[in-house]
Amino acid sequence: MKKLLILRHAQALGTAIGGSDKSRELSPKGQEDALALGTLMAKQGFQPDIVLCSAATRTRQTLDNIMKSLAKCKTEILDKLYNADFDVLLDSIRGTDADKNRVLIVAHNPGIHTLAARLAKDDASAHVDRLSMAYMPATLSVLECNIEDWADLKPYANIVRAIHETTDYNAPERPTRWM
Repeated sequence: MKKLLILRHAQALGTAIGGSDKSRELSPKGQEDALALGTLMAKQGFQPDIVLCSAATRTRQTLDNIMKSLAKCKTEILDKLYNADFDVLLDSIRGTDADKNRVLIVAHNPGIHTLAARLAKDDASAHVDRLSMAYMPATLSVLECNIEDWADLKPYANIVRAIHETTDYNAPERPTRWM
């Protein structure tokens, strides 16, 4: 049994004048959310064996912040994951060594949302329903994959065990809009 952790990068700043989309950095909220997500991942036992991460600044910063709460592991920073579509993301995961049981992939919308939605088995669960909605920054989906080798990963065949959004793990104690 394999576990796939699918993460959209945390909230980023806009593109700086003269800058590029790929060089966008995390906002202060994005940094805070990524730190909180790392804490949640450690508590839940979501320690990856390997990380596949887009080469964009915001994905690398997201990863750096979550890894502050987790043990070091093999990390591959891949240019091809920057704004990658479903097929590129899936092929990247399928290329992972079979001895790695927990894979974390950190990338961008819309591809990362499509990946989570298309890998999920339609079992009429609340988790699958949530995947039909928006996939906000710093959302983590946890899928259980009944395979021995990542090369055998197939769409619509994996059980969604959890979806964690920032409102689940880093919400303010009371909404500021009501103050």
